[in-house]
Amino acid sequence: MMTPIQRARLAACDLLLDDSIDGYTLGRVLRVLADIEAESVSDPRPEPPNIATIVAEWLRANGYDGLCIPGECGCEIDDLMPCGSPNECCCMAGYKGPPTPEGGDWAIYLSREAAVEAGSVTDGEPKETHHDTKTGD
Repeated sequence: MMTPIQRARLAACDLLLDDSIDGYTLGRVLRVLADIEAESVSDPRPEPPNIATIVAEWLRANGYDGLCIPGECGCEIDDLMPCGSPNECCCMAGYKGPPTPEGGDWAIYLSREAAVEAGSVTDGEPKETHHDTKTGD
């Protein structure tokens, strides 16, 4: 399918053949059309998103708070993949919850239930679950 500019160029060339338009005028018309085409092409498509952006959008759309590798690390959506090298087979979607006994300000858990359960207190310490992760910095 031809663009409007391509159709206009073809029509201008037909004028040269059919209506004896002179080459100088045709050249001017074609230059104007080329300038119009260049202006429309100069509006580049938006920069494609990177992996972190795509993953963050998916996490938000599906109600998650971040990523974690159980027992190793976790990161929030707003500071996703600070390590710079996420592990495509081990990083898993998770939910933000209270810190683990190892410390930190928060942790990412594999399930919402595990995050809630970690918030329950026994003897002043958060209840440890098998879903806890090390906290992010």
